[in-house]
Amino acid sequence: MPVTLAAAVALIALQSPVASPPASSGSLSTSPSSAPSLRAASAAAAQAADNAPWPVRLGVRVAQLEVSLPVARQVTIVPDLGTWLDEMSRWTRESRWPVLIEDDRLTPLFIAAFKPERVIRRTSVGPLPQAKAEREKLMDAVVARAWNGDPTAPSLAALQKANLVPPGVAITRSDDEAWPAAVALAAGRGLPLLFVDGEFGSPNDTLTTAQCNELEDAIRSAIATTSLPYQSLGDAIDAVVLCRNVGAKCRPDLSPDQTPAQRIQWPASGKVAPSDPNSTLDTICRNKDGSRYAVAGWIFGPSPRAAYMAMCSLFLERESWWFLSGYASGEPWSIYAPDDAAAILKAGGFTTRVTVGQQMSLANWRRSLMGGFDADVLVMNSSGDSSWFSLAGNDRGDVLDVPFLARPAALHLIHSWSLSRPADRYTVGGRLLERGVYAYYGSVQEPFLAAFLPPRQLATRWGGLGPFLISCRMLEGALDAPWRLTAIGDPLMLTIVPAKRTVPKAALPEPRGDDVKTLIGGRLAKANEGTPQASEHFAAAMHDLRVLGEDAIAEDVWKIARSKKAAAAVAADALPALFRRRSFDEFVAAYRAIEKPDDDARDMLWHLAAPRVGTLATPLLDMLLKNLRSPDVSIDLAVLLPAIDKAKGRGESDRIVAAEIERTKNEGVKTKLGQLLRR
Repeated sequence: MPVTLAAAVALIALQSPVASPPASSGSLSTSPSSAPSLRAASAAAAQAADNAPWPVRLGVRVAQLEVSLPVARQVTIVPDLGTWLDEMSRWTRESRWPVLIEDDRLTPLFIAAFKPERVIRRTSVGPLPQAKAEREKLMDAVVARAWNGDPTAPSLAALQKANLVPPGVAITRSDDEAWPAAVALAAGRGLPLLFVDGEFGSPNDTLTTAQCNELEDAIRSAIATTSLPYQSLGDAIDAVVLCRNVGAKCRPDLSPDQTPAQRIQWPASGKVAPSDPNSTLDTICRNKDGSRYAVAGWIFGPSPRAAYMAMCSLFLERESWWFLSGYASGEPWSIYAPDDAAAILKAGGFTTRVTVGQQMSLANWRRSLMGGFDADVLVMNSSGDSSWFSLAGNDRGDVLDVPFLARPAALHLIHSWSLSRPADRYTVGGRLLERGVYAYYGSVQEPFLAAFLPPRQLATRWGGLGPFLISCRMLEGALDAPWRLTAIGDPLMLTIVPAKRTVPKAALPEPRGDDVKTLIGGRLAKANEGTPQASEHFAAAMHDLRVLGEDAIAEDVWKIARSKKAAAAVAADALPALFRRRSFDEFVAAYRAIEKPDDDARDMLWHLAAPRVGTLATPLLDMLLKNLRSPDVSIDLAVLLPAIDKAKGRGESDRIVAAEIERTKNEGVKTKLGQLLRR
């Protein structure tokens, strides 16, 4: 039964807390001032509580705790894992704040979205111990301290003492890069922190049936050590966040005696064969009869990104939604039209926008790439392969057309293959994760359109406090069997209307490092003195402005540094701000000042330049020609050649293409370049 957003919020307010918050906290509390409105909503809330499906009841449990935990408006950035764990050990039931491992791409995105009062940078406290048991003990102690428990005792004891009934578990491996996500989510959501060793492949791998069964047995055994009920949905443990390397795909068990609940019987076609792999994350956390006992989410990859993904889930609001669809208007595509979904969420208090039809042409898509996408949640309908995605009509975008993000984003992407190799940056999914998507529901293999829920149904679930990734799953019927859709991110992450997510504010903690804003002021003052070290001071200040996401100030400082002959020192760190502000002339000047632009710089250049290529002067066309992007230069040349025809003549265009044909070793690219000669 669908639960409305208003009823779900009333449920949060009326249910008794699982863990009693401190007297100073308690948003959505039952204080005298709020009692009349709560009494007025009691009947509807009680009815909703009786009829709510288990994902909503789970969401209420998570939301109830989330809005009771005081948050300090500080971000601490650290240089390494040892310092990250040291700062995380300061979390308590009364105060917590985001802790990031500094990363040039992801840290600015988070800080700009979180809008802290203060950003502190710590120096290293040294490395973590090498011994596995010592590392695990330190990690578990962080979870215990976060719930005011004894750090020398297992964290599960601290959760029990706090009267918490954990809604899930966090599983990791102490020598896997992604363990910070497990520690943060365990500490942030009151989850048991569990360790599962063993080799289960890398993200781009496909597990055998035996490997997948071994992984399932290891997860089940780890959960069983908690002595918490987990065997069916709606009991204590309903979610598993797996923070470690595993293969994204696994071979399905093709035993002929399997029931429909254990195996989807899809007819073989040109697109799918019975032996094609399934999603590992949709295959695990199931009983022998195929029924789910929990729903899994997955975080993998470098430690800075793992920590970032967890902090986004725990601390950021998800207020703005952008629905994008290039689907045609006829059946079956019309079922996936996003207009109703956007209206449902808008009525619930979110901000929404919809881009459909010819607004999703390739030309319009490339115009939207300028400055990066700036929505908290992206919901997109597409199709394609691992390296391209369909747009309106016969248009399609390449992996080079994957957007930058101007803020962290959660994503639901209808697409057949975007996550087939999720650790490969030359795939759609790999590039999106690299650029800051922290929750992602998509496909590892051809699933067919009907495997995805229509946007209207998703919006009803999301707006009714169903956790974002769990709400994306088919949770009943034939398509609830193990299939090909995967969930990357925290499975307990919610989308609560910001006006209702009234998290109590904690006092700023004692700083154990330098205030980054103060550092910037001092460095700019020294740069202004005009000493021989001025370029170094400009460079340090610009880097920190990049970290803080202070784009307007960064552009001003870039102009000053350029006037003082310090452009080369600051250009690389100035580029992202100039890109997000769409300051094309300043961006080009900064780009020219960089000795060796990286792939991100080249992508930003093309995202800004492609929509205006027909108006560019010859020197800028030459600049673009020298910055064609691999692995398929035909994509950029297709954009550039009409302007070169106009500026230099068709003969020069053909000479350029012929030279690229001679240079490339890729036969597929040669074929595309040959087509450009015949355009």
